[in-house]
Amino acid sequence: MSELRLKKYGCCYIIKGFSRSTICDLQYGIINFIPNDLFYLLENHEGKTLNEIYNSYNNEDNETIDEYIDFLIKNEYAFWTSEPDNFPPLNKKWNFPGLISNVLIDINPNNILLTNIEMLHLDELGAIALQIRIIEYISHESLDKLLALFSNTRIQSIEIVIKYDDYIKDDNFSNLLNKHLRVNYVIIYSSPINGKKLNEFHALFFTTENLKQATSKGPTSESHFAINKNIYMESQFHNTYFNKKLYVDEHLNVKNAPETEILGNLLNNSLLSILKDKSFVEYWGIKKDDIQICEDCEFRYFCVDSRLPKFNKSEKKYYFDSSCNYDPYKNIWELN
Repeated sequence: MSELRLKKYGCCYIIKGFSRSTICDLQYGIINFIPNDLFYLLENHEGKTLNEIYNSYNNEDNETIDEYIDFLIKNEYAFWTSEPDNFPPLNKKWNFPGLISNVLIDINPNNILLTNIEMLHLDELGAIALQIRIIEYISHESLDKLLALFSNTRIQSIEIVIKYDDYIKDDNFSNLLNKHLRVNYVIIYSSPINGKKLNEFHALFFTTENLKQATSKGPTSESHFAINKNIYMESQFHNTYFNKKLYVDEHLNVKNAPETEILGNLLNNSLLSILKDKSFVEYWGIKKDDIQICEDCEFRYFCVDSRLPKFNKSEKKYYFDSSCNYDPYKNIWELN
């Protein structure tokens, strides 16, 4: 019988950071910190027997190696097998069949220009997720009519960002959300309190921050990262903030994202003609591995960052001219 060899589970991946690494289980959405020494052990010695691993370190670190492997086995990141080739890792690939996956629309309730949803060609674009940011107070009736515009589209989930008003606490608001079951996430900004309210179909988050504060910042803690296969695989090839995203402001100006330049206006051009502009996809392929500082971060494959990357010609690397909330060299969050 063949000797047992160390093997990571196919859904588990390791991400090297500057001073520590992470190991993540994409099946269960779990992430753990590990020392870089353990990263190197897995990177260089997966598929070896225990004795082969010991010998690779000249039998000088056997106790530490035992501790590392015990951690991997107990947390179900790895296992022993006599047939390691029968357990290949997941193929690193990402594909979305549509031109656009996510749409962000800003709405001014005092002048709603978007009255015909057909002008967005949502079904033709293939979009499945929508965020609607409402920049001022909107009445119950107007919100109902606005959400009804998307009733006959293929949008699977809708997130609303709405200004606080007393009616949001009433049963009528809950009934409105139950009428539009595609709405699964609501952020209520300028609220008198911070808090959340969860039920079977919706998650409501109340924040005292204003609209810009509530929607423009990047991650501020590990809890903001979505640990799943889709975002991990997308991040291997694309920028997870800009890739396949579309933004339409309250004046019907079209951009890739709020941070990018205007490409056209729906009052003058069709959306499909505007999206033919080459600059629309300019940032899609700039992944975190291509960006200075981000390339050293142990969270880089799960971070959705709205900062606009710029190119350093001398170093042939992208960079940001503003700092992140997380410092991967000190391993601390530095919140402004």
